[in-house]
Amino acid sequence: MSRVHGWIRWVFGLGLLFSTATAAAAEPNDTSEPCPPVTKRHSYGWQTLATDGAGIGVIVLGGAMRFEGPAAVAAASVGTATLFLGAPIVHVAHGRWPIGVLDFGMRLTLPIVGGYVASTCTQGECGGPFVAGVLIGLSPIWIDAGVLAWEDVPVESARRERAPRPPRMLARLGVSGLHPTTKVTRRGFELGLGGAF
Repeated sequence: MSRVHGWIRWVFGLGLLFSTATAAAAEPNDTSEPCPPVTKRHSYGWQTLATDGAGIGVIVLGGAMRFEGPAAVAAASVGTATLFLGAPIVHVAHGRWPIGVLDFGMRLTLPIVGGYVASTCTQGECGGPFVAGVLIGLSPIWIDAGVLAWEDVPVESARRERAPRPPRMLARLGVSGLHPTTKVTRRGFELGLGGAF
């Protein structure tokens, strides 16, 4: 009888040990990293286009003054600096240092290549090389806005950016978000504005 009790204790002890080890292995590790948030591709190309447009506008302003006098020279200098540094600074502000460095290098080299292509025109045939040189020289603007200026943002933050913000007076009353409402009635449509409290 003692042998039977010994075997029962032995089997019960092994079962208890095995079940404890299995439960410990099944528990999630506290040191594991949480799941990354769901992201969505978002373009901020309008920001780089805004800096490029501002740079070109300031250069045109200096050209309207015929680049004579200190104000015209300052306008041309500020416009040129904005064309070379504006968009890379936008990339850096979005936390994308490598893209900012790549963009700066592209803005330094492609206008030089475009100038070389434009200077290869011969007598009577300047149209093609000149247009190609201008397109190559200005290509960083559209490459930047269309190809480089994309980032992954959390879906929730993208929704918050799109959602209209309530006026300050409603925010003080506890309104956290506004959304349009529509209702179909017998007389027609009813448009309204709803809010989350």
